[in-house]
Amino acid sequence: MNEIKILDCTLRDGGSVNSSIFNEKDFISIANCLDKSLIDIVELGFLQSNLTDLDFFNIYKNLFVSNPELKEKSVIMVDISKSVNNLENISGLNLNKFRIMFKKEQINKALDYCYKLKNSGYEIIVNPVSVTSYTKQDIVHLVKELNNLNPEIAYIIDTYGLMDKEETLKYFNLFNDNLNGDIKIGYHAHNNRQLAFSNAVELININSFRNLVIDSSLFGMGKRAGNIPTELITDYLNKKREAKYNIETLLSAVQDIIMPIYEHYKWGYSLIHFIASANRCHSDYVSYLLNEKKIPIEGINKFLNKIDADKKLCFDKAYTDELLKRS
Repeated sequence: MNEIKILDCTLRDGGSVNSSIFNEKDFISIANCLDKSLIDIVELGFLQSNLTDLDFFNIYKNLFVSNPELKEKSVIMVDISKSVNNLENISGLNLNKFRIMFKKEQINKALDYCYKLKNSGYEIIVNPVSVTSYTKQDIVHLVKELNNLNPEIAYIIDTYGLMDKEETLKYFNLFNDNLNGDIKIGYHAHNNRQLAFSNAVELININSFRNLVIDSSLFGMGKRAGNIPTELITDYLNKKREAKYNIETLLSAVQDIIMPIYEHYKWGYSLIHFIASANRCHSDYVSYLLNEKKIPIEGINKFLNKIDADKKLCFDKAYTDELLKRS
């Protein structure tokens, strides 16, 4: 039977909800809770653009002083779109694992950075944004490059919550059929269509040798429509795969830390995110048309069908205004 692991991204993707403004006490409490709950990988956030910021270093230093074993299961995200810092500065983070996020047009830049990290002794996770923008040929090309790199995990990222069961399985099979056997496949989904959890279950129940990593966050805390709730997916694995995650500890963190945040910063399924996903486009189009242009929902649904395919997943205000004039 293949191995299923959970990567909790509350402190990274969840941080997009509140601009990553966790006080140090809550940050350390969440990380320690995830460790105590036996979560396999804990994502601590994004690599800051300014590594001379002492506060950035100190929060990790204090975390690992209080719980040195947590370092072995911690990872931090590097966004290749933003300034990439000198490798020698990264050592100050006292981490062994980095997750590299990149868009399709940034593959070469991302791979170059991954090789530099790997040659410096770090473990690598690759995070290609919006896999639904890749053709079959794009995926095969990417996987060939990843086979040479041989990262720990290669991710299927459903950035805009577009995929149903059939599409999820299609991308899994493309990765699974072409990827080196020892590379784990990761799955990160957003909940625009309320399918993130059920799609993850489909992957978990595939009869495959391939080891999997499923991303989740406490109470689904995450950008826009949010993610798979950690407490939900771990409970499923406990009951169906005889996992040993500590659900009670997770629920305590949700009640004590996450719910007060939810009262101020809402996330999760909404009409805006559904309409965007149903039309396979960025949700900022829907928000802009609804809130700024005051266009009714039925009008928005018709308008989204007019957007050029290569524009749908990258909101362009000027393009939208011009298209409105022509409509």
